[in-house]
Amino acid sequence: MKASLVQPLHADHKVVKTGKGGIFKPAQLTMPLLAAFTPPDIEVEIHDEIVRPLDLDKIDGDVVGITAVTPFAPRAYALATELRARGQTVIMGGPHASALPDEARQFVDAVVVGEGDVLWPRALRDFQRGELAPIYRNDKPPPIENLPHPRWDLVDPAQYIIPQVVQATRGCPFTCDFCSLRTVFPGYRMRPIADVVREVEQIPHRDVVFWDDNIVGNPKYARELFKALRPLGKRWFSQATITIARSPELVRLAGESGCAGLFVGLESFRKSSLIETHKPFNHVERYKQDLRLLADHGIVVMSGLIFGFDEDTPSTFAETLEGAVEIGLTGVACSILTPYPGTGLFARMKAAGRLTTLDWSRYSSDEVVFTPKHLSPAQLIEGHNWVGQQFHSVPNILKRWWATRFVQPEVFLLSNLANRRYFNFFPKVRGHPGRDFGWVAPPPAPPPDDAPRRRHLPVVDDRA
Repeated sequence: MKASLVQPLHADHKVVKTGKGGIFKPAQLTMPLLAAFTPPDIEVEIHDEIVRPLDLDKIDGDVVGITAVTPFAPRAYALATELRARGQTVIMGGPHASALPDEARQFVDAVVVGEGDVLWPRALRDFQRGELAPIYRNDKPPPIENLPHPRWDLVDPAQYIIPQVVQATRGCPFTCDFCSLRTVFPGYRMRPIADVVREVEQIPHRDVVFWDDNIVGNPKYARELFKALRPLGKRWFSQATITIARSPELVRLAGESGCAGLFVGLESFRKSSLIETHKPFNHVERYKQDLRLLADHGIVVMSGLIFGFDEDTPSTFAETLEGAVEIGLTGVACSILTPYPGTGLFARMKAAGRLTTLDWSRYSSDEVVFTPKHLSPAQLIEGHNWVGQQFHSVPNILKRWWATRFVQPEVFLLSNLANRRYFNFFPKVRGHPGRDFGWVAPPPAPPPDDAPRRRHLPVVDDRA
């Protein structure tokens, strides 16, 4: 018996290029780890469409496992439909299927809800017995002690700028309104530090990505982890909340352990918007101080910024750009607020009749899929593009580089070139996007039909 694991790509993949010089591409962890959980008597392979076009003739497993976040879901459904037509059995998991298992079940043979450590091998055994269930759920979070070593031998390291990654913690202790993390990880758990260190030691490269959603979710654990990593001589990157900067000791230990960069969700420069999204622990007045502390210990910060909160107005864009440049952010990932299924934001938007589409391919964070309160959809898109383009203009790149005192210059340069390329794909915004068009939000509309559009989304390869 053979199992194929497939990571699909969003049909709109214009910014994903082959080769290490494209968008920042560390390896994905989900499929190598699921491959390690696959029973040893079952042959397993991995296909990652993010780095290489799929050849369906080579996806020849008796069972095909597909994972997908929401904007990838239509592509995943299209692949599943084609593979099932060829006589293969398809099992789907990931955030979207976990949030909407009944929807996913319409397109696949079985759905894995939540973490697949235990459920994936169980589903494979059930398939072998002819007893595959329609939906698999965990009764409790699976143990994360003594995890098997991910099957990195099944992926091509030349396709990734960082070819092996690791995970020390799962989940996040916070519950931000827009975050879909808890559809898969119900809480915050930490692996034994000895297990993490042993896995990092086996990585033959200097650079390591911790595929954690909040590596400092438990500060006590993080301190001990950073102390244990220090002798390994690695340079590592991860995600964290800005709460790391509340502890100079924690920042110092992170820097000494090799932390070179963190992705930190600042989200907004408006206190009211942070309260709206359940992120009051972000203190706008401390942003510059917090980033200065991190820079002083050699840690650069990439930040998520979100536009479209109910408190956002036409002036938000210029305020955000000015603030982001002034505090010296290394880079930003600008997003349009997106109500992903399974989040509190989605539930509120749906109840208020503010969702304008359930075509999941448009839930890509650069389109507007709801009715904004104080902005027109055109303003929101234009402002999002303008901030990204202006932030990565040459004058602003130089200002921010100076503000960080040239910390990690190669990291700074790589991130800015990648993001500059990304925003160059959007139409150039002429003039200031904060002008007021007299936008008045329409009255709430009836929520759209819950069924997504069942349309095939062909992937046209433009990555040559």
